Amino acid sequence: MATYAPARHHEHGHGHHAPAKPLSYWWRRALAWTAGGVLFGFVLVLAIRAIAGMTPLYNGQVYVTAVAIFSVLAFLIGIGCFDYWWIWIRGRALPEEDHSMHGAKSWKDYLRVNTDHKVIGVQYMVTVVFFFFVGGAIGSSVGAWAYARAGWPLASWIGFALPAIALLYFRTERR
Repeated sequence: MATYAPARHHEHGHGHHAPAKPLSYWWRRALAWTAGGVLFGFVLVLAIRAIAGMTPLYNGQVYVTAVAIFSVLAFLIGIGCFDYWWIWIRGRALPEEDHSMHGAKSWKDYLRVNTDHKVIGVQYMVTVVFFFFVGGAIGSSVGAWAYARAGWPLASWIGFALPAIALLYFRTERR
């Protein structure tokens, strides 16, 4: 048997939550944090390589790897993924979680951080389907180019060779 508990209504929106900040606020914050992550990754690698006496001081692959890692982490911080945890880590009182902001009220809710498992599932599936179609479009383009240049023999060789090359590359990669 289920019971019904009416939601508390406050004058400023959903339950205990303050008025929602505009989406532009979160994108500006994400951009600032991402720029800081890029700078931090670059400076960190530069400092470590300088202190360790590594030459050459610049190695593009190392910098790209560090910048990619730190910029993604900083972007996630910028869009607010860790705000609730930061409050808890600092020992401040956590806001009461009544799940009043869960779910999607409009299509824009699928473009922001959301802790509702149904929204996360939809976000994941849309991302998977998008990249599935992008990969299919790239593969179809390469196949069409190969068929236009030399017919089915080249198209079938490319269809066989690309996965084989990828497997060989990852099998022989230095560790």
